[in-house]
Amino acid sequence: MILVAPIIITSLGALMLFWFLFEKVKAYSLKEVFLKTGTSLLFIALCIYTMTQSELTKFPYFALAGLVCGMLGDIALDLKYVYKEKDFEYTIAGFIAFGVGHILYVTGMFLEFYNGQSVLYIIIPLLVGLLMGPITLLVGKLCNCEYGKIKPVAFIYGVLLFSMVSTGFSLWMMSGFANTGLLMMFIGGALFAISDLILNLTYFAEGHEQPFDLISNAVTYYAAQYLIAFSILFL
Repeated sequence: MILVAPIIITSLGALMLFWFLFEKVKAYSLKEVFLKTGTSLLFIALCIYTMTQSELTKFPYFALAGLVCGMLGDIALDLKYVYKEKDFEYTIAGFIAFGVGHILYVTGMFLEFYNGQSVLYIIIPLLVGLLMGPITLLVGKLCNCEYGKIKPVAFIYGVLLFSMVSTGFSLWMMSGFANTGLLMMFIGGALFAISDLILNLTYFAEGHEQPFDLISNAVTYYAAQYLIAFSILFL
């Protein structure tokens, strides 16, 4: 019975996502911003439900705050297309919101699941994040991405994103690969990274705003967010 409500919420989210994408591939508008926000509200609702079914004391609250940051980032990054004169400001706001979300995920995972084993389980994923920051910019350059004034923010964001991905894997490994929820966090983080790599192309390179790009970006992103919210049931 515990899984019935999450399945219903996730199914509604999939329907909202389909409606949002239908509108988005036609044109950017306030209507599709509202639809995107509705899709995001559903992953927040999913998180709130899973929190009520969990005995965890720390991570669910950090996850909820991270998902709220994700919704705010969603709104900002779509408003940049509706109000094009504020493109830079909304882009920065989106990066900040998602970056804070990744900090919250990492902090929550360490506080809840780090059990005092080797400190390398903390240090290595953070070092991976630091390494992947410049690698992300290098890959973007090879793909003809032009970051302009946003380059320093994109670097910091890359560090935070891949710190979150590697933290999920590190703590899953620390659990002896036995914690299904941490595996879901790792997969969710990986999907987040794939989504953001696609987003890099659509925002900073020419010729990547085709329907396939928009759809693959949204599908991988929402799969990540719903998986993060769902993971609380298995942690």
